[in-house]
This record gives sequence, C-alpha cells and structure tokens, in this order.
Amino acid sequence: MDVVSNEACVANIGAAERRQRLLIGVVAALVCTLVSVLFVLDGAARGWRLSLFLPWWMSALGILQARARTCVALAARGQRQVGGAPEALPAADVAQVQRQARSVFFQSFVVAAVITALSLVP
Repeated sequence: MDVVSNEACVANIGAAERRQRLLIGVVAALVCTLVSVLFVLDGAARGWRLSLFLPWWMSALGILQARARTCVALAARGQRQVGGAPEALPAADVAQVQRQARSVFFQSFVVAAVITALSLVP
C-alpha cells in the first residue's frame, strides 16, 4: 500500500535511492532537532526558530520519499531511477506516481509545519 490510497504503490526509485534519501532525511532531522533544542534553550527569537521550517521540510521529504518509494523530482519529470540512470516511467504508471509524489510533498509540508509550530510555543 502506498501513502496515497489503497492502490498499490508504484515505485519510481530503487533500494539504493531510498537508502540515500532516508540517510539524508534522518541526518537532517537530527541536525534540525539539535538546532531547535539549542534555539529553545537559548531563548532565540521566534524568527530564528521559524527559519528551520525549510530544513525540517527537506528532512521530512527525504524520509517520506524513502517510505513511499517515490522521488518527487523524478515523478514531476515522469521518470524513475532504479539502480542506474533516470529513465522514463511506463505511461501507465505516470499518473499514479505523480499522485504519490503530491501526497509525499504535502505530507512533508505538514510535518515541517507542525514541528516548526511546536518549536515556536515556548
């Protein structure tokens, strides 16, 4: 099952690409967490805390792309990358992969917004 619906997920990235996105997402999440904690403990202005929205979004995007087996950028171009160079997706899969990509993009935005909002509370 994919992150969009009950339809089967159509992967547009392979295992190596998923590992790369997951690693980048997790490392970015750890860095964002550390910086967020430092900002809160230091009493940094809310503007500084708000500046972490984009890094949180990129982190969530990496993790959710790995989970959904869907690269947003490749989906926008109607491509897949499974081990080698990017190649065109089969025409029958383009619409499904693009739906998955929109879902991943939106979910990562929501995750980043929630985490950023939480850092603004104290």
